[in-house]
Amino acid sequence: MNRSAILLLAFLSLSCLIGLVIGGQGQTGTTTEYYVKAAFVCQLTRFIEWPKGKAAEPNAPTIIGIVGKDPFGDAFEIARDSRQAKYAIKVRRFKPWTSPDLDDPNQKKAWEDYVKELKSCHILYFVGPRQDSIKQVLQLAHSGSVLTIGESEGFLEYGGIMNLLIPNPKIRFEVNLVAARQARIRIPAQVLRLAARVIDKKAGG
Repeated sequence: MNRSAILLLAFLSLSCLIGLVIGGQGQTGTTTEYYVKAAFVCQLTRFIEWPKGKAAEPNAPTIIGIVGKDPFGDAFEIARDSRQAKYAIKVRRFKPWTSPDLDDPNQKKAWEDYVKELKSCHILYFVGPRQDSIKQVLQLAHSGSVLTIGESEGFLEYGGIMNLLIPNPKIRFEVNLVAARQARIRIPAQVLRLAARVIDKKAGG
């Protein structure tokens, strides 16, 4: 096991402790679960490989978009300041979408602008249960090589790349490698070995 894998394994084992420490610095109202998840997502930026042209430059931030009602508060900012991430982190927040009427020019334009903003992120975190039109949005995000992360049952089956489970006591996660390949995102073997479940049906398999 190489040094990077050892560091990630140590982080997973200590994830709740890290969440408690980080959470003690943050806003009231944000649960330890989300400080743990924010720290984990920031740690992931050290391992995930985006395709050329999408990967953040050394002096540019990795952009994390939160889709839905935001339970994180300042958790990402604190994780960033505690140097959990490889590069700088910029957080953007998006409202949940509704299925647009594409025959309406105004709705069509708003939808196109919304998708463009989503695709400008490196990571999209979908909060809570399945949202309307999620399959379509996931496909559009993956066409922009965006790592999609959820926290709900069935998120991988709807096409998401990674699903986070409630820390108990350490954080656990699931991976959809089929979706990752479609997004041209590489998740290293040392990360996959730590996953609770991996969906991997190769073409022709």
